[in-house]
Formats: sequence, structure tokens, C-alpha cells
Amino acid sequence: MSDKEPSGGDGKTASADSSASLDAIVSEEEKQLATSAATDFHAGKYSACLETLDKLHALRPTDPKVAHNRAVARYHASLVSMEEFGRELVESSPQLTDSLDDIDQCIPFFNHAVALFHAQQYRRALAILDRLFQFIEPMDETVARKMCFLHIELCLCLKQPEKALATVAYLENLVFKADSTAADADACRVQLYKTRCLIMMRSVKASKREIKNLVSSSAGSSSQTVFLRSQLEFLRGNYRKAVKVLATVQANDARTAAMYHNNLGCVHLCSGKPHLGSYNFAKALNTYVESSSKLDGRLYFDLLYNLGLQNLYCGKYTSAFDCLVEAVRMQPTNSRLWLRIAECCVNRHKLDNSTDFQLKDRKRYMVSGTAGAGPHRKIILAPSISTCKRTPAVGSAAIPVPTLEFAALCLRNVLQMLPEALQEAEERNSALALAAYVALCLDDPRMALKHAKDLLAQPKVTGTHSFLAHQYAAEALLLLDGVRDAIEHLNPDLIKDLSYSFSEPEETKGKDNDKTMEENGKAYRKPWYPASPSMAKVVSLYNLAVAYTLRGSLGKATETLRLVSVPKGPDPEIPVQALMLAVYVQLQQGHADLAKNIIKQHLPQYK
Repeated sequence: MSDKEPSGGDGKTASADSSASLDAIVSEEEKQLATSAATDFHAGKYSACLETLDKLHALRPTDPKVAHNRAVARYHASLVSMEEFGRELVESSPQLTDSLDDIDQCIPFFNHAVALFHAQQYRRALAILDRLFQFIEPMDETVARKMCFLHIELCLCLKQPEKALATVAYLENLVFKADSTAADADACRVQLYKTRCLIMMRSVKASKREIKNLVSSSAGSSSQTVFLRSQLEFLRGNYRKAVKVLATVQANDARTAAMYHNNLGCVHLCSGKPHLGSYNFAKALNTYVESSSKLDGRLYFDLLYNLGLQNLYCGKYTSAFDCLVEAVRMQPTNSRLWLRIAECCVNRHKLDNSTDFQLKDRKRYMVSGTAGAGPHRKIILAPSISTCKRTPAVGSAAIPVPTLEFAALCLRNVLQMLPEALQEAEERNSALALAAYVALCLDDPRMALKHAKDLLAQPKVTGTHSFLAHQYAAEALLLLDGVRDAIEHLNPDLIKDLSYSFSEPEETKGKDNDKTMEENGKAYRKPWYPASPSMAKVVSLYNLAVAYTLRGSLGKATETLRLVSVPKGPDPEIPVQALMLAVYVQLQQGHADLAKNIIKQHLPQYK
């Protein structure tokens, strides 16, 4: 859910003091020009400031600080875009590529981080600010505050609330020791940021305490406070109350109205109403685009991403793909976005494997027909019962179309962009599992085996990902004629659970952090097959029987298939391929009568 301030951003450029940007040898005329430029800049007269800096630049063409201040003035005078401003900063300040070892270099580095922030290159911007923090103590207090606010916003954009909260604690000391009107305004911002951090950390009790303080403060009636109150109820699973709180928002501008519909869409998504959520996300996007003369790239991206994600959950994979591909043009370094695009491509290829477990409907496709009559009647088995047909992509794989080839390219981007940090483990595991599946579909077993082994080697792996990694590794090994190694991966005893989340440490069990979110996730989670550890063991046993068959151990394959068929009932949840394999194994052993009995048992019309 969105909890951003409806007006303005946090990334604002800071100007270097023009009067301090000159070398030791300086003329009186240059001093006057520098002082005049600084006065005009702080008065908001950017055009006059730029004219003065142009004169100063003519006198000092090699001074990097003068060139830097010209770039800042040109941006504030709206003569260049943020992208052009970023390029001018790099050109005017060669030291940006060097090591940061002097406090005088902080302003160019900070402004470069601001430009990267507006270009949505958050990781690069955060890396620069982390380097700047070594000089924060002797730094000008105004610049230090701006740097802290930008650092917090970057951490929140990158889903690093713990790191942001540490900066909030430092900023609280910096703000509350000051005594001014500006400090009071900053105190409200600090409190809002602290609440956002706690909500992102899913700390319900601490968030509730901070929101109570916010409501009683001067920011109590602001739209952002209302959004945070609604988000707290959303976090607790109180969806009806979240909607009621949202209804109190005063949507006086297009941005706030768009955020209202966006947050309403998030509530509908998690309450199991995906189509209603899709309607609200589309309305949020249309409201913002039609009513805004100048689009905020970050908000437009968030709305577009949420609409694409909702369409993905609704099963509208082509629409989701189109939204997410447009969004990736604004955030090409967003690894999670590339992962979602890959999911659209894979779902277009095959929605799910639930049809393989619909034995009653699928088993009739085992037989394609009969020949002859009476005692001479022959049963003609179907060559394949797979409904998944892949058409190779035409043209370059880099063309954005929802194909498996493009999915492989997206997943390659994900794995290259993700850092090695442990907090990205869940996303990395999802990408590795999906990459192994795509590689198998594209007849690339070596790459599939590599991804599956990388997934198993991760320090933290969920039960579901562990199961998939073993199955994908086994299939890749079978294709590479490594039957013995494949059999080791197909041991059903390896399957302990099919959890979606990492196991909690003992000291965190029972806390309210993740329990509520895990329950909330069940409302919109798509059914997944196999749905239980017992079903997963059936799948693993079937694959084990395939491995034994390929090795020529038909007796072991028969015994394994008997374990697969242990579930009783008219329509047991076993993959239909297991019946086809059972018929094949019996025929290979010369037991034609047993093969016929299997067919007659499941297809009475052929008795």
C-alpha cells in the first residue's frame, strides 16, 4: 500500500556555496560575482543566478565548483531535465568517479545522489550516501538533514526499513536539539518516516503507538497519516476497517485520489477480490494520468506496477505483461519487476499443473481409439497426453513478447542484479526456481541443473523451493544421462513440508510480525499443485519410477508405481502420467494382460 506524501518528494538538490568555490588566488570581481550568484540562488532568482555564473565561468573555465553550480542553477531554472542534470554533474565534477576523502566534495556527491534518486537508480544513490555519512558530523546541519531524509527515502524504496530506522534515530537527535520553525516541520516528517519504517518492518504494536502520536500531533489530519492508519489496519488483516479509514481521506488533488484508489486496490487484492482490485488500480492510473499536467515518474511507476501485478493474479497475463514491460522502462534495475515479467511469460506458456491431477477428466485421453472388433479388437494408445505445446519464438529473444525465451532473458537480469545479501534470499530463490523450469522447457538441461544446484546451495530455502529444486535437478540429470544422480534427488524422504516462508528462529516465534501477513497471503495465493507433502511425495515417486524405467530396472519401477497408487477412491490425486507409465512398464515386461487390466479399470468403456 502507498503511504507517500501527496505533494513533493524528498530528493532536493543542494547548492555549493559559490563564494567558497574559488581557489586561493581570486580577483575582487570574481568574489563579487560569486557572492551575487549565491544571493540570487537562495532568493530563488535562478535565471539571474545563472547569468552571473556564466560570467564567472568565463573567468574561471577550469573551476569544477563553478561548473557544478552552473549545472545546479540550470536545473532549478528548468532549462534541463533531471536526466540531463545528472549527466552535467558527472561532466562538471570529475571527482565523482574518484574516492571521497574531503568534506568539500560532499555537495557534488550529494547532488549526484539526488539525480540518481530521481532517475530511480536507488542502489547507486544509496551507495553514494553511505560514503557521505563519514563526513556527516562536520557537515552543515541543513545539508546533513537533507542527506538523512534522502537516505531514509532510499532505504524505504529498497525495502530496507531497519537501515532507515537507524538513520531516523540519528535524525531525531539532529532535529529535536534544534529550536526553529523549520525544525518543528522536520520533526513531523521524522515521525512520519519512523511510522513508515515500523509498518514496513511489520511491527504492529510499535506502529500503533507511533500512529497514536501522529494523530495527536499537527500532522494528525494529513492524508499521509490517514494512509498510514489504513495501512496499519491492512497489516493486521482488518480489511473492512482499512477501507473505512481510507474513506476519510480528503482527495483534493489527482495524486491523493490516485493513491486512494491504489490503496483500495491493495485491500481488495488481499481480501480475495482480484477483479475488483484490478478495477481500482486501473481507476487510480487513469485518474492520475488524466488529471496531472506533469507526471511523477515514481508514482506513475507504482500505479502501473500494481496494475500489472493485479492482472498477473487475475490471470490476465498479456495485460500484466504489457503493464510491467512499460514499467521496466522507468526502473530497468528493479530485479523484482523483471521477475514478475518472467512469471507472466511462464504463465502464458502453462497456467499451472492442476490439470495433470484431474485424473477423471484426463485419463480418457490415454486411448486415441480402437481397431478391429470382438476378440481381435486392438486398443490404440495415445502417443502423448500432454496439453502443453510450445511454439519457438520467432526473431530475437530480446524483443518484449511473452515467450519463454524472453523469460530466460528476464531471469538472467534478475540474477545479475540481485546482491549477495541474505535479505534478498526469497527473491533469489524464486528466480533460481523459475530459471531452472524455463531452462528445462527450452531444452537446456545443463543450465537447468546449474540453477537447481544453486538453489539447493542457498543458506535459506523454503520447503516448496527445495522440492522444486530436487525435481528440476533430477529431470535435468535424466536428460543428461545421469540416472544414478537423478535417483538421489528423487528420494521422497527429502520432502518434509511445502512451506512458502522461511522457518522462524525460536526467539521470534509467537510474535505478531509475520503471522498476520502469512494469514493474509492465503486470501490471494493461487492454488498450487501438489498442494500437500503427501501429494508431493506421489510426484517424486512417479519421477523415481521414470528414472528406474530409463535405467531398465522395470521391477523397481513397478514397485514404485504401486506406492504411487496407494491412495484409494474413484479419483485419487495422482498424475495421469503415472497410469501411462504403468501401462508402458507392463508392456515392456511382456504383461499385456496386466496392461489391459489397468486400462479397463480406469476406462470401463474399453472392457
